[in-house]
Amino acid sequence: MSPYPAQHARSPWFLQRSNRHTYALVNSSGAILWNVRINPSNLPPTVRNLPEAAVVRPYESVEFLMADSVGAPVPREVWVSWEGQAQEVAVPVP
Repeated sequence: MSPYPAQHARSPWFLQRSNRHTYALVNSSGAILWNVRINPSNLPPTVRNLPEAAVVRPYESVEFLMADSVGAPVPREVWVSWEGQAQEVAVPVP
């Protein structure tokens, strides 16, 4: 069982893999989303450039780096929060 809140039914987010270690968190909604943050607690120590308080316009994205490390694989999902969303939302990692 996950220690995180249940996933919101209609998430505006999806992840795209740009290259081997680069991921793009894409806003698939028609709204500007404010204070976007990826929770680092279940991520490997190799993660870099996570969004914190990011502003993501409709159909745009924010990129970050994430790679496996010894004993800390890339997770199956990342947890995203933003202004107006009471609980973090799970976004599957491709």
